[in-house]
Parts: sequence; C-alpha cells; structure tokens
Amino acid sequence: MTERNYKYRGFGTRIFSGNEALGNLRAEVERLEVKKAFIICGQSIAKEKKLLERVKKELGTRFAGIFDGLQTDSPAPIVEEAAQAVENAGADLIIPVGGGTAAVSARAIAMRIGEQKSFHEMATKYPPNQLPVSPKLLSPKIPIIQILTLPTTAMLRSGAAIKDMDELRRIELYDPKTRAISMIWDTEAVMTAAPNVFLNTCMGFLSGSIRNLAQPSPVAIAHADHVEVFHLAKKYVPQIISAPNDPEPRMQLMAAGYMINRSSEYDSTDQPRANFSILSGAGGSINTRYKCGQGPCGAVLGPASLRYSLPAAENDLAIAARAVGIADNSTPDAIAAEAVIVEIENFYKEINQPSRLRDLGVPKEDIPRIAEDTMIHFFIRHDARTSNHQADLERMLKEIW
Repeated sequence: MTERNYKYRGFGTRIFSGNEALGNLRAEVERLEVKKAFIICGQSIAKEKKLLERVKKELGTRFAGIFDGLQTDSPAPIVEEAAQAVENAGADLIIPVGGGTAAVSARAIAMRIGEQKSFHEMATKYPPNQLPVSPKLLSPKIPIIQILTLPTTAMLRSGAAIKDMDELRRIELYDPKTRAISMIWDTEAVMTAAPNVFLNTCMGFLSGSIRNLAQPSPVAIAHADHVEVFHLAKKYVPQIISAPNDPEPRMQLMAAGYMINRSSEYDSTDQPRANFSILSGAGGSINTRYKCGQGPCGAVLGPASLRYSLPAAENDLAIAARAVGIADNSTPDAIAAEAVIVEIENFYKEINQPSRLRDLGVPKEDIPRIAEDTMIHFFIRHDARTSNHQADLERMLKEIW
C-alpha cells in the first residue's frame, strides 16, 4: 500500500434535514444571537410564497428584508445590488434560499461587505506562467444559513464564482470564513423545485464521482463518499423524472451533493490528481457564455473529458471502475477504463441528455475562445493533460461539436 500525504479541511456546519426541518431556523438564529436576518433568492423562489412565509415566520422580528432578484450564474452587477441591500439593512445574517445561485451569491455578498472592496480587487489573479493567486481576505464576514431547495455542489464551498458581464468570464473569489454555518434541507422546500431544474443540478454526480475516484492511491477519508455518491446517483437521478412527486430521491440526492463537497476538501501533497479539470474549465466557460445549464453541459463534456485524458489516465479510470463494481481486478486497465466511460455515456442517454456541443447552442467558431478560457481555470495546473495545452483541447472540442 502506498502511504499518502494530504491535508484535509473539516468544518462544523450543522445540517437539518427532513419534514419540518425549517423549524430549526429559529433556534439557529437565536444561537448566533442574530438581530437582523436578510433573505436573498431568485425569482423562482420569490414565487414560492408559502416557503418564504415559513422562513419569515421562523425569523419573527429578526426579519430585516429580502432581495429576490438573484439571477443564474450570479452576474456581478446583480450581486453588487444585493450586497447593497444587505448592507443598507444592517443585516448580521444572510439567508440564501434556493440552489447554487443563492449559495454562491451569499458568499460573494459576505466578502463584498466584509472587505469593502470591489469584486475585481478580491478576485483570484492569473499571472502569466505562474500559479494563481487568491488574495487573503482577512476581515470578519456576515454568517450564512442556507435554506436549500437543490442539491447544489456549491452548498458547502468557501469560494464564489460570479459572472463578469463585460468579459463574460468568471470572477473567482475565495474566503473560508464564508462557509455556511448551518444548512436546512426541508422536504417541502426541496419539493418546490421543478423536476428538470433539480435534474440539471444533480445529473453530473455520477460522472463526478468517477473523476474523483480516478487516482492510483485513494485517500480513505474521501473514498467512501465518492463510492456512495456513484450509487446514489445511479439509483436516484433517473427517478427525478420517473417519480417526480416522490421526495425520497430528492432527499437522498441532497445528501449526495453534500458528500461531493465534503470529499473534495483535501489537498494531496505528494500525488497531483488527474482531476480532468478541463471539464470544469470548459464547462464554466460554455455555461457562462451560452446559459445552457451545468447539467447538459456536463453531459456533453463529461465523457469527452475522460477520453481526452487517455492514455495518461487509463490506470486511474480503471481504478475507479473497480471501486464501483464496473470492473474487477482481472479486467485489463484499457477495458476497465473504456467500460466506465461507456457507463457514464449510457447514464446520460437514459435521462435523455445531449451529447454534442452544437446541441448546447455553441457556435463552432467560438471553440478557440472556449479553449482559451479553459486554460486559465484555477485547477487546470493539476490536470494530467495540461502539457498538451490549448491546441489539443481545441481538437477535442471540435470532435464533440
């Protein structure tokens, strides 16, 4: 067995899940000695009057206001407007209600108010031929309690990626002090999301678990989470469409989303991961530019990113295949690696997802710009294929156009 050296970040976030889980909000607010709690959400949640009234009832006299204009991908001007509303209310707690947009925006708002700096001043910088640099944001931050309606993998993060509307690129912010203090998975709230919206959020869980398992010497503290996410996704994601009124699949996938977050909180000091970061890099660029949805985007790029990493990641993908039972120790690496990619392709076919970039509305002539965006993604330096750089990535994108 190969000994691993790694750093893991644990955290004390409280989770309240199930029927009437929202009833725990009042006690959490009292525990934090909150005086003014401010709700942020998007238009879809704003229409859920019953849910918002339940939240306001739990807050009582501590309710300080609501901003209901958040937008998908967290455009910087909208997040700035929300930050001004939170600050003007004198809020000492931010309550995002919804999915990834609300969770990400809340963290960006907390940074904006705490640091009193512009988003660009706080953003991660990418000096040429150097590692990315994230400024240290040392000021105290307003705490956050999330009320989630979707199993977003943004739920437990400490960073925020908002949209630069001039450059149509992401502004990346990071401050671990913005991690949620508590999160609430209330069954009634979780059932408010339309099935296609919920599906868009979680359909990438299966392929994501494979990418995370694809490493030669697994970190035990994360390995079980990755395996369980695979099986939860395979069983329950298709049921979001086939059994849209059943809360069980949704609540199981809320847990899967949390496990994805939890299992990613380590850094290996002796084994860079072939983490297929071209998927998140290219996916972030495409979704920011064309608003096609992270789920469909991942359906197109997920299998392609794995094939792109062959043969460098063949052994790693074979390890992942064996971990989830797609292959065993007698299966040659090449066959096992191909089997796990086919498993992912078939999964996306089962839930009727696209397989070509053109299906996402991506113009072929934009591929060079997408490749350029991808090469400055924060985690690209870990990728097993970064040595091939932009030209190789452009070829892959053209092949799946």
